[in-house]
Amino acid sequence: MSNEMKQKAVKAVPNRWFVFYILTLSGGIAFKLSSMKDMFYVPMQQFMGLTNTQIGGALSAYGIVQTIGLIFGIYICDMFSKKYMIGGSLIGLGAIGVYLSTFPCYWGFLIAFGAMAILGEVTYWPVLLKAIRLLGDEKTQGRMFGFLEMGRGIIDVIVASSALAIFKAMGEGASALRGGLLFLSSVTACAGVLCLIFVPNDEKRTDENVKEQNRAQAAFGGMIQALKISISGLLL
Repeated sequence: MSNEMKQKAVKAVPNRWFVFYILTLSGGIAFKLSSMKDMFYVPMQQFMGLTNTQIGGALSAYGIVQTIGLIFGIYICDMFSKKYMIGGSLIGLGAIGVYLSTFPCYWGFLIAFGAMAILGEVTYWPVLLKAIRLLGDEKTQGRMFGFLEMGRGIIDVIVASSALAIFKAMGEGASALRGGLLFLSSVTACAGVLCLIFVPNDEKRTDENVKEQNRAQAAFGGMIQALKISISGLLL
């Protein structure tokens, strides 16, 4: 895409800095449920009946799904409108948080973390980065990504502090842990709704969109071929 076309695409987005703030807000919230151990590690053991090994197993499942999913994310992020992928992923994460607040059995906890890896790392994060990139041009993209990381850090601290404050205010018991998880679930889902409302829908596919998707498919095919060669080399 030429510089002139990129500039026209950027200008076509109304209130792009407001959209950027919404996306940054979502970026600071999206991973709070999957990192709940940072806030509630001991309460998770006490009230959800989880051992160190089980919590570690859930985090390992998250990492495995994330690693495999990111390969497919190269292609998935170009399949659907970023508006619905970002918003839908966040609402889905919020729904999983509500499920976790019921204190499911270990296998339910494990599956929930695998699902959060898909929604957070595969269908949300790559699409968020693409959405930020499309909001800026060569002169503003670097600044936007810098502000994104700074804003995510600020939102992260605010949300985590709020969840801990709720946990403490409710007595630091089982109901308090449930209240903290429901708070994280609600703010995640609300961020998704804001993205559905304010993030612009993708324009109709152009020849450049098709070329970009073909490049993603080619990259995916190359990665699969490299894996096949590596596996073949190990087996020989």
